[in-house]
Amino acid sequence: MSKSTRKLTLDDIGTLAGVSRATVSRVINNYPHIAPEVRERVQNVIRETGYSPNKIAQSLASSTSGVIGLVIPHVANTIMTNPYFLHLINGITKATNRSDLTLALFLFHSLAEEERINETLINTNLVDGVILTADRKENPFLEKLARNNTSLAYVGKPESEASIPYVNVENEVGGYMATNYLIGKGCRRIAAIIC
Repeated sequence: MSKSTRKLTLDDIGTLAGVSRATVSRVINNYPHIAPEVRERVQNVIRETGYSPNKIAQSLASSTSGVIGLVIPHVANTIMTNPYFLHLINGITKATNRSDLTLALFLFHSLAEEERINETLINTNLVDGVILTADRKENPFLEKLARNNTSLAYVGKPESEASIPYVNVENEVGGYMATNYLIGKGCRRIAAIIC
């Protein structure tokens, strides 16, 4: 079979495999109760035609977007010059790619822009979950996301007492280890630079 010039649909795959559209959908979504020979026939047609499911249609059917939002509430032009954020984005991208998810990066140039985009995130199904970086003591966006039951994870320890899942480094232990290392090297006047 050759690939058509138009995008194939579930109906097209069903016709070629001699099954219903619903059966094709069940095969694609790995439903367990499909006869092995039917599953193999549908999978062969999918392979031969190069069919790939329509992500927008899947999103509408499942009420999920397959998108994880990374919100970095800093001025956008400072982010690309800070190696911390580049490593953070790299790590998150590796995880989303491995899970066949899309990472959407939300950067802002002003507080007004941040508020407008955050409202869009809260009031739409644009993302399935949000990763938010800790940056200031009060973040009204965080409270709105929590009230909206948005799946949320925080990078850094949030100042809020709300029970929000977060990932953080052990600063106290790290500071202790760094100081011990310097003392072991003979340093006696040690300064800490917090940035």
